[in-house]
Amino acid sequence: MRLMSPFLGIQGAHMPKKNKSTSPSQASGPNASSTDSSVETGASNSAQQDAMAAEQRAMRTRLESEKSGILGASSFDGLARVIDSSKSDNKGEAAIKLRNTEKGVARARAYFDKNGMDAEAKAFIDDRYAGALSDQQQGIAVTSTKPLALTGILAKSDPDLEEANYSDLQWGAVFGPNAGTTLKQELLSNDDVAATVEVAANKGGLAKLVGIKGMWGSMDAGLKDLWKQVYKTEALAYHAWKASTLAQSSPAIQPSIMDNGVSALQFRPYTSLAKAFPNPTNGCMGMGEDYQFSSIGEACNALGLKPEWYADGGFILSIPGAGVEAAAAAAVDAGGGVGKATVFTSLMFSEFNYIAEDRATNETESGDSTVNANAKQNSGTKSGGKTEVVVTKLPAAALLAQSPKLLV
Repeated sequence: MRLMSPFLGIQGAHMPKKNKSTSPSQASGPNASSTDSSVETGASNSAQQDAMAAEQRAMRTRLESEKSGILGASSFDGLARVIDSSKSDNKGEAAIKLRNTEKGVARARAYFDKNGMDAEAKAFIDDRYAGALSDQQQGIAVTSTKPLALTGILAKSDPDLEEANYSDLQWGAVFGPNAGTTLKQELLSNDDVAATVEVAANKGGLAKLVGIKGMWGSMDAGLKDLWKQVYKTEALAYHAWKASTLAQSSPAIQPSIMDNGVSALQFRPYTSLAKAFPNPTNGCMGMGEDYQFSSIGEACNALGLKPEWYADGGFILSIPGAGVEAAAAAAVDAGGGVGKATVFTSLMFSEFNYIAEDRATNETESGDSTVNANAKQNSGTKSGGKTEVVVTKLPAAALLAQSPKLLV
């Protein structure tokens, strides 16, 4: 809730001027009614300002209490309780994701303890929990980092103080300073990589949905500069690139026309998609057999993705089953890998379902409770969701050797 400044809406209000020569009889003359009206208006505005100021003070007290609660919480459940008790209208699924994370951690620890998996308990829970919790606390209450660059709960001062946007703050906090450790796959050895590779190879390979804007963002910096030189601004360059991309159903490499002194020769270094979009892939990927979508809306619904991220459309990038082993080996050589998503992935997606006993993969479940009784509950029970893994430093060439499939 955003409050109006107590100084708005009172232009034209004034207090009556004192007139030393005014006599009692003159005060009851024709100017008396306008004077009385001005006094009433001033009093009304003053009361309105006082009420707004009081509400601001109450909000500040409440937000300071919420900030203290966030910073003092000892668990993700504790963070969720603070958000649940807030008067904010922008909670989103923050509390759901926090509770699902705590639930997954408890389930994983119980499984590791039962099976004598002390190394896994240390590497995947003990060495990560404090950092993940700290990132959430600092990101929500103080300041979050990319991709939102938001300031925390008390982001603004009077008279523009606002209720906390917990939905965005919690999401941004996922990418805090400990994310590099917290979000790593659950891998202890190359045997773990091999287990995940085997599953993917038998399920049609690996696949990922990338938004058209995401493709533009991953373009080689030099190539993007050429597009911007042709079209003068990045906005115009993106508009032209998107039009060409949609027209040819594949990411465009060079413009159909040249202008502003740019020639086709300058695009010759970018002879393939892998050279035009060279960034390695990091993040969640699914199985090829689960990515048989015909529209971007269908894909977003099935994968639990936000449609607004894919408003311009997207591409399915894939690696066939026969190519997964080589791609995974290349990722490992680059310092990355392919493996089971961490239990802390629940901080990112309410649809994430951590399967403790499956040491190779997890599930992304439908968030629609009408078709999935376990929707957004991180139940730990497989219910026909999409099999999911995490990749880091997966070479672009592995994903772009096959023609991307356009979805709109």
